[in-house]
Amino acid sequence: MPIGFGIIGGAVICLVLIPITKGRIRALMIFFTGMMTACTGAVAVSNPHNLNAVYAIITFASIGVGGVIIPSSIIAQIACPDELIATITAITLSIRYIGGAIGFAVYSNLFFRKVTSSLTDIVATKTLAMRGIINPLTPEGLATIAHVTELIGNARFAEIKEIMATSPMVLQRNAYPVIIANAQEAFALAYRWPYYVSIAFGGVCFILSFFVGDIGSLLTAQVAAPV
Repeated sequence: MPIGFGIIGGAVICLVLIPITKGRIRALMIFFTGMMTACTGAVAVSNPHNLNAVYAIITFASIGVGGVIIPSSIIAQIACPDELIATITAITLSIRYIGGAIGFAVYSNLFFRKVTSSLTDIVATKTLAMRGIINPLTPEGLATIAHVTELIGNARFAEIKEIMATSPMVLQRNAYPVIIANAQEAFALAYRWPYYVSIAFGGVCFILSFFVGDIGSLLTAQVAAPV
């Protein structure tokens, strides 16, 4: 909910400010790309114990994102020649989707590697094996540890409960809450890395916004395609 309303709210605020500031989009883009970059990067501080603070950070990050992705298309449509409006609109939408695909590929691959490392270290080694929750001294026990860790990574918690209740390799039947708590810590550590990388992407946008020209002279009553 904060993300959706934040993006819509950020877009509305930026679009309203364009005519109010008489087309000074350089300042607007500097502000909103800075907010987007700083607040999105700040999401990296999230953990299972500070959710209220994270909601506030996510709200401001969403406002920054909304103030960039929607108004940038409108700005391009205002600045382009009338006969190229359809082309420019298609190009801005294509760039948005291509950029989203690239970002998703980078973030998902990075997160997969980091969460695998975190779950192996925190859950499999330090929790299940070293705390003696599952017997680590037999091949069957090690296989059970690996299987439970894999199930956690895929959020298949019902199967984990069944293993904890029925597997002869489990030495502590009531350790399910401990496992989940440590899994949350592992996920929190892994999720930080995509947000760290987002600072680089946002930083490029922030730097480029200093080179954007204002469009005050283009804010006229002209209608490109009157109906």
